[in-house]
Amino acid sequence: MNVFLEAFTFEFEKQAQSFGTGRGGRRTTYNSPTFAHMAVYDKEPDIFLQGKTGFPQKLWKNSIPIDTHIDEKALERIEKIKGLELRASCEGHAPDRVSYVVVRPLSRSSDEAKKLTDRLNTQTGIHAKWDVGTGGQPRIVVAGKTWHGEKAWKNWWNKLPDKIQKAMETDK
Repeated sequence: MNVFLEAFTFEFEKQAQSFGTGRGGRRTTYNSPTFAHMAVYDKEPDIFLQGKTGFPQKLWKNSIPIDTHIDEKALERIEKIKGLELRASCEGHAPDRVSYVVVRPLSRSSDEAKKLTDRLNTQTGIHAKWDVGTGGQPRIVVAGKTWHGEKAWKNWWNKLPDKIQKAMETDK
């Protein structure tokens, strides 16, 4: 086995052993791809999902790397929704690596995150889950059981900002 492959294998095995755990062996939070998988399938993925995929990216707003195929207009519309902060996104690459965005309520309220997640989950094609992220702030993943190359993928991204906006406007 070559040195590079041996080092990669060791690192991957080390990550897989600590899957779902944080420093000290306790899970503190899940990375975004794992969190999105859990929202869609209601369980941890069978294998460790790394945050960095190596799939092609482009710079959005000249400094933020996003997946190449995401329509920037969808992200801009989500970013303009009052009361939310856009934190992460993924175009989706396969059944285990679904499309998602991660948002944070500006109120930083866990109660608001839970209510918004409940409202999002009433909408077709949306799978939402919330927790407290590594920064100690509530975050919400809004995911779809779709990925780039699927027939419904573009439509899901086009409708996503309106669905999030609708959930934000629903009487609390």
